[in-house]
Amino acid sequence: AKDIAMRAYQGEELAVKTYELLGTCLAEALAPIVRETGIDIILFGGQISASLSLFEKPLRDALGALRIERSPEGAVFEGLASLFKETN
Repeated sequence: AKDIAMRAYQGEELAVKTYELLGTCLAEALAPIVRETGIDIILFGGQISASLSLFEKPLRDALGALRIERSPEGAVFEGLASLFKETN
């Protein structure tokens, strides 16, 4: 994935289209969850966040006003811990 991302950043058409397809597929998978749960932000952490700019547009186009952010290290786990505390 790192090699494909590097090629996409360099403008290689197939690599760019690959990441656009990733964004479209993620949006299709996330859309029903977003609608059903009312989620208003999606955090991307780890390695995938490094290439967020390559697939962010299709996500934003499909998911509308939803906030899409890169999460700082550990933020995802802090959020999960917070949810766990709220439900227990």
